[in-house]
Amino acid sequence: MNTSNQYSPEARERAVRMMRESLESGQSASVVARRNGINPNHLFHWRKLYRTATRALLDSGRQLRARHTKTFTGRPPATRVSA
Repeated sequence: MNTSNQYSPEARERAVRMMRESLESGQSASVVARRNGINPNHLFHWRKLYRTATRALLDSGRQLRARHTKTFTGRPPATRVSA
């Protein structure tokens, strides 16, 4: 089953809007979900998927950057020292 076509673009847009609202507004996910008429568990699940995907993208970007830095300079990237 192809789940990428399971929901309409409008439904996806609404889900993304609710997820962003719950992450950025400081309101609890439960409040945002109930205000929009969905079960809070759905919103919690969408937030988890978003965070997992974001983390994976950041990690892959770091790995790619480290690989290219080593390739271009011949040495691994310098690490920053916190003051």
